[in-house]
This record gives sequence, C-alpha cells and structure tokens, in this order.
Amino acid sequence: MGRKKEATPWIASLVVEPEYRNQKIAEKLLTMAIAHLEKIGYEAVFLKTENAPNYYIKRGYQLIEVTQNSDGQTVYIFSKKCHG
Repeated sequence: MGRKKEATPWIASLVVEPEYRNQKIAEKLLTMAIAHLEKIGYEAVFLKTENAPNYYIKRGYQLIEVTQNSDGQTVYIFSKKCHG
C-alpha cells in the first residue's frame, strides 16, 4: 500500500493499554490532535486501522479505502475534516 501525496497528515499507531481503555482516552487524544492540526492549517487528517474500523466510523471518520497490507491483512483507511 503506497501513501498518496495528498493524503497527509497521518495519525498512526494510536494504542491505549488495556487497563486504561473505556475511559475515552483515545477519543480525547484524537480530538486534541485534530484541533492542533486545524490550528496549524490542515483541512483533514488520515489514519489507518487493521482492527477497529467501527470505532472510527462511530466518531465521524469517513472510510475512503479498504486495501490489504503485505501480510494480506485488511487495512481500512479513513479521513476526517479538521473543522466542523
């Protein structure tokens, strides 16, 4: 899977340790990251996940591509506007 030049910036490897899950930590981190990206002039953010597509769909991310990585695992690519 190659990166598209126009698809930037990326949020990568968002992981919350099991003992800290269900406290909205990931959601707060994503909200803070998007607010910062908007502040510095980005219009959208991109991310990929192999195992949590519904998490991002529920939070307003738009699925833009489904592909496979080099191991044959399904990869979901999302985007979200930084404003509004």
